[in-house]
Amino acid sequence: MKKISLIILSLVISSCSLIPDKDFGDQSQRLDKLSVENRVIAEDLIQFIKDSDEKYFKWSGCINNDDNTSLGSDCSDSDGNTSDETFISDTKYSDFDVRVARGPAVEKIGRMISEGKMTAPGRGEKRKLLWGRFYSIDVHPKTPLVGMLHATLVLQVFSDGSVGTGGWLDVMPGTRVESDIDYLRKVTDDYFAENNKDPSLYRLSYRFIKGMYSEFVDAYFEIIEQRMDDPYTQEDLIAQEKMRKSWLIDQLFSDPFASKIVPFDVWATANVAPTVKF
Repeated sequence: MKKISLIILSLVISSCSLIPDKDFGDQSQRLDKLSVENRVIAEDLIQFIKDSDEKYFKWSGCINNDDNTSLGSDCSDSDGNTSDETFISDTKYSDFDVRVARGPAVEKIGRMISEGKMTAPGRGEKRKLLWGRFYSIDVHPKTPLVGMLHATLVLQVFSDGSVGTGGWLDVMPGTRVESDIDYLRKVTDDYFAENNKDPSLYRLSYRFIKGMYSEFVDAYFEIIEQRMDDPYTQEDLIAQEKMRKSWLIDQLFSDPFASKIVPFDVWATANVAPTVKF
């Protein structure tokens, strides 16, 4: 499956021990235990997640209402989403908050917020997770000319005060529209250049990663707006169906967090395509 992706990593961001983590209390108590410096970053991410939710679900609604604008924040109407639902699921590892909206042009946008309670088993992590957030947005446009978006951002603060942050930005096309892929690549390269960062190296700044997340997802939504009414062929639809099936297979069998850590109803609701054909 061909795809364009940007990987952003910094410290070790996932991992862990089979030994249960210390009980740090509920999420408010965990936040209260952070140092002043780390709490500033954590609260900034909480607000960023809230703002991104409002922005991208509203933008999806505007596209579904055929109310095209150049910036998602300028959308005047989000009633184009035919449904918008949330649900909560709690496990020993995380408290999950899932939201999904559907519509005629953006067939599905799903997001997952994972409020960490303990690190996942299997990678030898000895530090105890004090506070953590994982935020993902997955978007499935109806047009096969625009691939699905998988965008994630994670921040983990451990009991020793160390911090891990990182993310993943990925567009998986069915039909490859090279000009769109070049545009996403340019947005990425321009952002790195503006911040004097080398895209071939690890990304070491949380705020830098957060900014790249917004730039990339904004550009993706602009492409949906540009392509939503373009004509497409049966071959384009077949390519989209192949991509969607490959993504489901990846989640079922290849991704250890989807297959072993995150409950099926959580990840399936948040990121699987609205229709998958075999």
